[in-house]
Amino acid sequence: MPKFRVEVTRRDEFIVEIDPSVYTDQQIKEFRESFYPAKDYHDIAKYVGVACSQDRLNDFHEGFGRIDVRYEGEISERREGEYYAEGIVVEAEYECDIETDITEIK
Repeated sequence: MPKFRVEVTRRDEFIVEIDPSVYTDQQIKEFRESFYPAKDYHDIAKYVGVACSQDRLNDFHEGFGRIDVRYEGEISERREGEYYAEGIVVEAEYECDIETDITEIK
């Protein structure tokens, strides 16, 4: 039976907008105590970017809920009855690049 090792490398790029009136120093402190060791907006943006890449856009992200995603200037339609994060919008700036390397294992 043929057997293969497949290495998949994925690269996503997002623009993460954070509303400072929603994510105050106190809000970031509470987020840090409950979910992720974020010190500032940079850390929040990193967390959101990784979550969007891993969990896919428009899925639920722990600590935020669903996150609004902007495609080509338009925010995607919200799902009725779902909780959405306030103060964060992710713009899908680029489509992801995927590279694969495959090696047959003998």
